[in-house]
Amino acid sequence: MPVLGCLKLSAENLETIFGTPTWLSPALLEVNSSDGFYLMAKLESPSVLISNTNCVRENEVHNIEEFDSENLTYIRFVNTSWTTLANIQATLLEEDGVAIGALDIIVLDELTAKAAAWIT
Repeated sequence: MPVLGCLKLSAENLETIFGTPTWLSPALLEVNSSDGFYLMAKLESPSVLISNTNCVRENEVHNIEEFDSENLTYIRFVNTSWTTLANIQATLLEEDGVAIGALDIIVLDELTAKAAAWIT
């Protein structure tokens, strides 16, 4: 791929590249390179809503919708390591940094190696 190039792959492309049938649940794509690159995953729902599921930073998630919003926020946790992560904790903050509710709540008891989990 050329410098600053972009390669778009669909699920169908990945099925062909990996020689696999269609999978039935979310999958984790692990990518390695000797050089730097960026990845973005885009989801398109049956209602044609398109979302970038990777518009987050490591250890934080922005723009979580309030409970009565028509928009539902899904938070994805991905364990990229080879070991199980235990007692994954989180604190919910307002825009100004003030905590909402209790601090350091365990949101996942554990997340096994190379696994992903979603919460709303």
